[in-house]
Amino acid sequence: MAGAARDTGTTQVLTGFIPIGPLADTLPAIVANRDRHGHTLAEHLRDWDKAIWPHCPRGYFALKKEIPALLKLLA
Repeated sequence: MAGAARDTGTTQVLTGFIPIGPLADTLPAIVANRDRHGHTLAEHLRDWDKAIWPHCPRGYFALKKEIPALLKLLA
């Protein structure tokens, strides 16, 4: 990230929200690297994701029953 940001003159990198998974596991190292190079890492969480995320404690099947109500709410 640091090399690409430096090469383009960028000081901030924007990414989608990274809640879990291999990338989330490496996020502390990415942030440490970012700090050494003076870059900012900004995570963006869409309104759609904010509304749906609380209904996903155990994956898709917990969410499945909420989909009709969420579609009405977010449409």
